[in-house]
Amino acid sequence: MKTLWTNEYLSDLATEAEVQISTQVSCIYVRFPLNIVASQSIYDFTEDTSPSQRLTGIIRITWQGYTVYPVFQAELRNVIVPLKPTEGDVESSRPFLYCRLGYGMDKIKFFACPNTTIAYDSSNINTKTGIRANVIVSGWRIADPAIAAYRVPDYVRETLVRYYVLSKAFKREGKGQNLIASNYYEVEYEKLLKRFRKITDNLYSSRMRGIKEGLIANRGVRPPRPRLPANFGESR
Repeated sequence: MKTLWTNEYLSDLATEAEVQISTQVSCIYVRFPLNIVASQSIYDFTEDTSPSQRLTGIIRITWQGYTVYPVFQAELRNVIVPLKPTEGDVESSRPFLYCRLGYGMDKIKFFACPNTTIAYDSSNINTKTGIRANVIVSGWRIADPAIAAYRVPDYVRETLVRYYVLSKAFKREGKGQNLIASNYYEVEYEKLLKRFRKITDNLYSSRMRGIKEGLIANRGVRPPRPRLPANFGESR
């Protein structure tokens, strides 16, 4: 009996499913250090990390324990960086800002340009000592079924991937095409995906920040306070 679909075709669809799910739902958390080179401000997560990282979102970047804050390219170019020197590089120092380059999350540019080399060390990034010694990126990444740690969580993977694979397989033109079955599995996939997104939204949440945190605290400046005139309260 001739099979409708080959194992290779179904395997490709299963891989496609996990990639699709991980781009629609933030479900694969990663935390990794960067190999920093003095006087180099641009870093590519797909080339400068091991294993290669393909992110869908950046949660936080710390530079030896200090937070590096995100900024849009337009803000960096038009507001923060003066006209000279060119391309946003200044006298090298510890970076306190970063911006994404191009589309996606593959590349970032630090501002100011790093003034020191920090070796890549992934063996100790969750302790106080490791945090103070490394440049660490935390975020959400795209699934990679070839690496167990980078797969969609198993409590939902089997069902979600099966629905996705069957919806695509039954939609394929030729023998075995069944648009009614394809539509059924597509609806089931979307329903379960929506439920999965709701679950993850309740699992992960950012902490609330106070007014003295962020750039204000980082630069050692107090929040502004109202000042009354010297003669306030005096009768005339």
